[in-house]
Amino acid sequence: MDPSDHLAAVLRRWHWVAAAGLVGALLSVAVAMTAAPRFEARTVLFVGVTRAVDSGDLATGSLVRQEVLPSLVQLTRSAIVLQPVIAELDLPTTPGALARDVSVTVPEDAATLTVTVSAGDPGTARRVTAAVGASLQAAASELTGGSGPAGTLSLTTVTPAVEPRFASSPDTRYRAALGLLAGSTAATLAIGLGSLARRPVRGPGDLGPVPVLGRLGHRRRRPSAASAARRQREVERLGWLVSAPLPPGARLLVAGTARPGPVHSAARGLAAELVAAGVPAVAADGPGDLAGATAADAVVVLLDVRQASRDRFDEVADRVGRSPARLLGVVLDELPGRTPGQLGRLWDVLRPGPVWRAGGGGPSTGTAFARATAVGALALCGLDPALPTGVTMSFLVTLLLLPVWLPALRQYRGATALGGLTLVAVASGALLAARSSLDHAIDGREALISSTMVLGAAGTIGLVAWARTVLPLPWLGAAFGSGMLASGLARAAESPNAWKFELALPLTILVLSLALASGRHALGLAGLLVLAAVDITHDARSAFAFCAAAMALVAWQLRTDRPPGAPGRAGRPVLTAVALTVLGVGGYQVATRLLTSGALGAEVQARSVTQVQESGSLLIGGRPEWTGTWALMRDEPLGFGLGVVPTGGDVLTVKEGFAVAHVPSADNYIENYLLAGRFELHSIVADLWTNLGVPGLLLGLALGVAVVAGLTVALSRRRAPALLCFLALLSLWDLAFGPLPSNIPEVALTVGLLLLPAVDRARPPSREPAGAAATPRPVLAAARA
Repeated sequence: MDPSDHLAAVLRRWHWVAAAGLVGALLSVAVAMTAAPRFEARTVLFVGVTRAVDSGDLATGSLVRQEVLPSLVQLTRSAIVLQPVIAELDLPTTPGALARDVSVTVPEDAATLTVTVSAGDPGTARRVTAAVGASLQAAASELTGGSGPAGTLSLTTVTPAVEPRFASSPDTRYRAALGLLAGSTAATLAIGLGSLARRPVRGPGDLGPVPVLGRLGHRRRRPSAASAARRQREVERLGWLVSAPLPPGARLLVAGTARPGPVHSAARGLAAELVAAGVPAVAADGPGDLAGATAADAVVVLLDVRQASRDRFDEVADRVGRSPARLLGVVLDELPGRTPGQLGRLWDVLRPGPVWRAGGGGPSTGTAFARATAVGALALCGLDPALPTGVTMSFLVTLLLLPVWLPALRQYRGATALGGLTLVAVASGALLAARSSLDHAIDGREALISSTMVLGAAGTIGLVAWARTVLPLPWLGAAFGSGMLASGLARAAESPNAWKFELALPLTILVLSLALASGRHALGLAGLLVLAAVDITHDARSAFAFCAAAMALVAWQLRTDRPPGAPGRAGRPVLTAVALTVLGVGGYQVATRLLTSGALGAEVQARSVTQVQESGSLLIGGRPEWTGTWALMRDEPLGFGLGVVPTGGDVLTVKEGFAVAHVPSADNYIENYLLAGRFELHSIVADLWTNLGVPGLLLGLALGVAVVAGLTVALSRRRAPALLCFLALLSLWDLAFGPLPSNIPEVALTVGLLLLPAVDRARPPSREPAGAAATPRPVLAAARA
């Protein structure tokens, strides 16, 4: 479906969208008002650390902020603190359930903890808050023996808990806004899917063998002299064309493709205009008008290209086929829609209509509006800002455009199966969360974030797959990279290494997209060389390795034994996959030698040598998280579920796994990052397993298979530009060693670009130049330098 059709359908039914949004807002407010009131009490604890020497130095303050306070935040919501509270107050709950009512915050510039407890009545809120504060003080003293990593540790109550006077009920305005957004989005999606089910007629390819006889322009109520003259010429030409096959005494019947209404009025108007032009024409407003037709009569179907559906056209064509009259063809009518609503009428006039190719073959979906929609949607998916509700921007954008990109999945191998596996995995995550709630706390917001993140990634794959049919590859990379760059620039000021963490990836995508637009491999190689030099000077070792490996893949495609696209060259993906495996193993060995030999700098050498000495391998030393993941998999092979909060037992399991890697700061890293209120194992595949279980693990592996298959086919045909080589290598690394929240967007982009089209695998590659946007393909060719 063209985006203009989707938007037109929504605007024509804008009152449905408004009504659904209003209903959603009212329901949200009603639910908030009928919910039981909740009361919040809070206490503030000061965290003091003293040293025998220089107690106020900056190092002590840094340790308090980076180690002591985060550890105390986790300790507050653990069973070590909450179980004594339950026993003391005889509460009918469990530590996991109580943890959902306890929140701990740390102010920006103060060494304090604010403990907030929510309860059904003020007295219980105050008692539980005071008990949690006292239990935390006792637990911290017992676990640390009165001392911490920076010196002697003490917790002092600054603000004692008091009974709250007012209920902390949810903000009804916020709930109303969420209900309005949810209702409007649901109505928009329903309208789009309904329009998609109608199968709109977008070109001659949708009409079968029926010929297109003519195309009429807009018929306005108050036409200008020029438009009236143009309309008259079109009618005269049509009259000349249809009068030739009419024998004497025969009639021309004009049938509309809509039920009685405005389009049938247009059919009667066209019949009157043809009569004025000397053609014996009458309007066929219903089946009864065709009952009296004779074998000498002929029928033309007046097709409103903005509203007609294939089902309705087939119905009219079938009715004509059952009559004695013969069907001459179709007349296209661009009459604006007459549906209620000023917005619908305005868009019917302003929006771009379908492009009908000469000689049939279906419409060109690469309209200006479709291209603009693809660019804007990809930029938003690359930007992917955090929304207050926890729903990701990529999920919201791809959900609204679902009717646009959903039909495109049928054009690619495995795309529909990948989408189905995603839905199964999310459902599995919900079921696992219900199972884990017996002994784990569940964070509803984290569950929402994780589920929409995965669904948004699947939607991004579909969006990119559709965008490949309307945009050339350089535009896709530039649009997505621009969104990522805007997001990275917004965070650069607070980043410890802005190039490594915020700017390297989006700038690499942009540079390689611009190089691809030139159609020359040499520019891609030059761009990778410059980017690799900047990466290694800014301690971005992984990015440097990807650039170096991508250069090797691009150079390998430049061999001159046979030109790209030569006849009979179907490629050998299996042999290419074997060559890639050998290249990967050899490249890892070479990279290890370079990093540990000092050839890339003394600082890089020092870090690399330390990691090899501690863990025995540069890979395990640099990314030891898999040792903890294996330990969790042995302990809980089915996974945990969406929004599950790790327990103390899970932390101990991961620490036991990390013991193999001999990482000195492993405990702090595990407690304050990997298992800090959620499972984030620094691997997309591992994170999918913890959140979605075995189906999530299969989903991660399927994403890797899609990347490998697309890359090997493209390389075997020597049609993989530098951009796709880099993205494919980066995505494979991210699937194994990249955190889900920060790296899933580029993996979704890569999978969407590398999906194989649903055509014969052995078909020779096209000779079209780089950047052509026509039929989908694994990559778009880049001309040789």
